[in-house]
Amino acid sequence: MCLSPFSWHPHSRAERETSNYSPNFGIHRLFLYNGIILEIPAIIIAGAAGFKIPYEIMRYLAGKKETILPKEDLKEYLTLIFISIILIVIAAWVEANITLKIANAV
Repeated sequence: MCLSPFSWHPHSRAERETSNYSPNFGIHRLFLYNGIILEIPAIIIAGAAGFKIPYEIMRYLAGKKETILPKEDLKEYLTLIFISIILIVIAAWVEANITLKIANAV
């Protein structure tokens, strides 16, 4: 039994050779949809939102802005946070419902 996370499978070699088991379907493919498509962009967006407030404070302290967080910047910040939260919630739902069904079918 191979325990590598990139080629993990619960079947013995004999079972794989005599069944319709696809060795190309590793455990890493189970997390492809919610990990790469949803979670990584959500983390990047959250990181961008997290850098926005310190950036705006530095601009204010440098004298390039009159106010720390104008309404436009606050709206943009809250939009980024909201998008990030929505993507994380969708990714959690996909992982809990769809990924488990795919894993059980394999």
